Amino acid sequence: MEKRRKVTRKREEDGKGNEKGRRATRENVEGAEESERNNEKRKEESVGERGKEEETEKEVTGVSDGKRQEVREELWKESADNEIRKREVKEWWILEKGGGEEQEGREKREENAEKERKKREVRERETIESLEQRRREEWRLKMEKELERRRREESEREKTERMKKDKQERRMERRKRPDLKKRKEESKEKVEGKNETGKRGVGEDSRAVIGGEKKESEGTGNVRGIKGAEVKVRKEGSAGGERRDDTTEGKVDSGERGCKIRKKEGKGGGGDRKSWWSEAEDEAEEREGAVENWKKAERRLEKEKKRREERGRESRVRKERRAGKKRKKKEELDMERNRRRKQRGKKSRDKVDSRRSFGEKVEGERGGGEDGRGGKIVLLVELEEERDKEELWEKKGEIWKRWGIRIDEDLTMEERRYRWKIREKARLERWMGRRIETTNREIWIEDKEWYWDEEEKR
Repeated sequence: MEKRRKVTRKREEDGKGNEKGRRATRENVEGAEESERNNEKRKEESVGERGKEEETEKEVTGVSDGKRQEVREELWKESADNEIRKREVKEWWILEKGGGEEQEGREKREENAEKERKKREVRERETIESLEQRRREEWRLKMEKELERRRREESEREKTERMKKDKQERRMERRKRPDLKKRKEESKEKVEGKNETGKRGVGEDSRAVIGGEKKESEGTGNVRGIKGAEVKVRKEGSAGGERRDDTTEGKVDSGERGCKIRKKEGKGGGGDRKSWWSEAEDEAEEREGAVENWKKAERRLEKEKKRREERGRESRVRKERRAGKKRKKKEELDMERNRRRKQRGKKSRDKVDSRRSFGEKVEGERGGGEDGRGGKIVLLVELEEERDKEELWEKKGEIWKRWGIRIDEDLTMEERRYRWKIREKARLERWMGRRIETTNREIWIEDKEWYWDEEEKR
């Protein structure tokens, strides 16, 4: 809008300048005409004075008229040139002024663009710094987690090593004890011997002592899988009726270790009992670890076995499905082919013939019709006895292999539908993995006869 106003103003100024130029030119022309009229008046006044010089004056007047015309034209041209020059100067001044304004506008725009660029750079720098700060924070958290995990693993490793070391030290201490071999030999002798008193215990005293020892062992932290007891046996001596107190300590274990009985004399044996319990704890830990490993391996084997069975079942189902599809397609083709043959045979039935089928003499009707493929003939035979039909139907595969002859019954459409339902049912049951036995008119599923109910359609 501002530009349009400038152009309009410029045009108005140009029009004013042109009008002034025309006015100046008109004044110059009028001045020249006025001077010409004045000259004529002077000539008329000076006619009497000059007299003789009239002719010369006329010539001079003619020359002066031509000169005046030339002067007039020159003045007009000069005035026009001056006007044009003035207009051009004014236009140049306007253009320079407008160029200055445009230059100022351009500088302002560049300055604003520079400011915007600097602001954008500052924003981008702040964004990059915030992203870097966030990345450094995430990396620091990640490193802290990693260090924490390593410390935890290191502590667990140290704990495991310490437990192994303590266990090894306890084993070495047990091996270094001098009475270990002696006790083992005594326990073996006790096991090999037939001392029923040592095996079974002595009545109520032994049971009471065993019960008290069990309670004490539970209070001190008994180990699962270990049955230990202290049995106090009282025996009477052979001479003098003296009563002897023996303290036996037995440990019963299941597995290959069998039964171990250790014998102690006297009352001082607290330290040995403590070492015995530590040994029992170690053995129980080892046994529990072995049992856990065995259970894990057993579960793994069971899962693998189930997985293999599932894969085998899926592959069998896929194979049976493919075989069922092929069999169904083949049966449909055979049924269609037999239907067409029967139709052609019925149309061309014209003779009666006697034939012998599997040693039995039967009366039959024979009719033939070309199949269209190699000139094959359809032979229709009517069997009077049912057993001949069943025998012939059972041997249809052998007949096809030997002579290339297909056998089909002359059934009504209802009978054919019934047979189709039987075949479809057999195919579905075989696909589900059941044992099927079928004939042309009957089907057994898992030794149970199946039949089609026409009323309920199932």
